Amino acid sequence: MQKDYKIIFNHYKEKHQQYCDAILKAHTTDSEDEAWHTRRSMGIGGSELGTVMGLNQYQTAHQLWMTKTGRAEPFKGNKYTHFGHVLEDVVAQEFSRLTDMPVQVCSTHFKHKTLPFLVGNVDRIIMTTDADGKKHRSAILECKTAQSFMASKFSKDAAWYIDEEFKHDKVYVTNLHDIPPAYYIQCQHYMNITGLHECYLAALIGGSDYRIYCIKYSEADISIMESIATRFWCLNILDDAEPTAKPTDLWLPYMDGDGVKVVESGDNVYRLISDYQHICEMEKNIKAQKDMISDKLVAEIGTANMLTDNAGNKLATLKAGTRSTVDIELMKKTDAELVEKYQALAEKCTIKKTNSKRTLKVY
Repeated sequence: MQKDYKIIFNHYKEKHQQYCDAILKAHTTDSEDEAWHTRRSMGIGGSELGTVMGLNQYQTAHQLWMTKTGRAEPFKGNKYTHFGHVLEDVVAQEFSRLTDMPVQVCSTHFKHKTLPFLVGNVDRIIMTTDADGKKHRSAILECKTAQSFMASKFSKDAAWYIDEEFKHDKVYVTNLHDIPPAYYIQCQHYMNITGLHECYLAALIGGSDYRIYCIKYSEADISIMESIATRFWCLNILDDAEPTAKPTDLWLPYMDGDGVKVVESGDNVYRLISDYQHICEMEKNIKAQKDMISDKLVAEIGTANMLTDNAGNKLATLKAGTRSTVDIELMKKTDAELVEKYQALAEKCTIKKTNSKRTLKVY
């Protein structure tokens, strides 16, 4: 039985073609670089699909809709995207060196066979030579660079290569959150439009932490992705209907399988999350610096307990602290019966209370 979202697109096929024809007609004199952006505007790319599904911390589906429909200027890049592009070849060459898998740049603009609005360009294609000496495409390589504070987003357990060595048994990404979710969606998307069923993600984190992840094709995940993407493209782009703030109900069961209550974020929350993670990383770095300076001061004081300047002014002290504790064993020797009564009374009067203060954990 044909899936409902494919039935939906069948009703929009002609409208989609008219939409693309109008774009091509308006961009007949594009340069090569402009042509790439033109092709991208006629569909949903790999990095954009994560946005549509609410998994891009830097852009919302509403912001993407504003850009796609010409209501807002497209993102022109920043220093992070610039150096990510510059280092892409470095990340790819290191992957090939470590794995002995030959990779090559692929200029093909891929398009899904039955859902042509699903498009994309992959970073690299991994080539394999068969018994007859013929080379053919076997897998995809995605190259990523990330700042050090993003390291926690890449699971160590799910990495095939980490800490300068490969896992004895090849491991695969099994969870959406083993790597940044938008990257997982991007890899699945590229496998979907290329027909290749294996994708490697090589990530250079903080300039020196190099990791390799293996992602396998998931028909279940791709079905969800296609469904959400179809509705976004047909209803929001082709029909030009403004997306609602509420995430699609199709995605919520996948994100919230354990029954946790979910609330959708506002447009500004992604920036808050990013700022929060950045500040947490700064806190760790500051604490490390503080501890290092503290160790040097302690070494300066040595066996003394005070540090002064030449004029005798107190600069720092180093003294052993004292604390008082109750010695239960000594109490038992003194009055065992009283201790037993106290423990029984404490157990009888113990009640559980829900802490009104909740703890924030940012992912």
